[in-house]
Amino acid sequence: MRRRNGMAAGLPAVVLLLGVAVGCGGSAGKSDDGAAGGAGGAEGGRTGGAGMGATGGIGPDGLPFCQVTTRPVDPFNTPSTGANPDGAVDAGSSATVDAAVTSNDDDNCNRLDQMMLPDGGVADDLPGPTCAPQSFTAANDGGVLLDGGAAEFPAGGTLVDGDYDLIGYRSSVAGGASTKRTIAVYDAATYVEWAVDEMGGSSILGHQVLRLNTTMSAAGFTWEVATVNCGSLAATGYGYTVRGTELDLFNLDSSGVVQNVYTYQRTCSR
Repeated sequence: MRRRNGMAAGLPAVVLLLGVAVGCGGSAGKSDDGAAGGAGGAEGGRTGGAGMGATGGIGPDGLPFCQVTTRPVDPFNTPSTGANPDGAVDAGSSATVDAAVTSNDDDNCNRLDQMMLPDGGVADDLPGPTCAPQSFTAANDGGVLLDGGAAEFPAGGTLVDGDYDLIGYRSSVAGGASTKRTIAVYDAATYVEWAVDEMGGSSILGHQVLRLNTTMSAAGFTWEVATVNCGSLAATGYGYTVRGTELDLFNLDSSGVVQNVYTYQRTCSR
């Protein structure tokens, strides 16, 4: 999708990166028996912060090095003022995070997979497949029921920096829309840029593009959201499983029942 940068009328004040669920046609995620499906093709450079260049070469895991090699200087949530009605701060600002503010213009949180236009605007260009809903039944204790009666649970693992595209999306919630999603992971998996293109989510060509940045902390099989640096997020953390270059994020509701499982494929090393 390509569109001009800007907030759509009627965007929600709180971005729910946990409400829509999908399974990608043409890209194999995890099958019902829990086996990992085929990996999507690796990509090279991706857009990001200004001044970040591609390094070239192949990393030790066989993936190319990411174009953006170090964490970009992203904006923070800051209080809205008359001179700053969106609460947005340009990259490079000395402003600090105000945890009480959740109304930032998330369209400006990061430049992950955005294209610069000749007139100075930007266009969203998320590269991953479009994923449609794929239902599952939640198991007890935060798991997913598989065919044959077995259950899948978050298993943890070593989180690796890099760019990840959504390749599989499962849900126990009815009525989910198709979506594209990508994340960029930095600083030993302690900082993440998120970009989501929800199909049918707004009046802009039937799309709603959401962006945010978070500081994260991993322990056991949980990847906790320590701080929402820009934009808004209802989730406070995710259960997770690392399988080679694939990453499953388990989104649980307040009672500990899995609502969505997002499967991402890492496309480069950082």
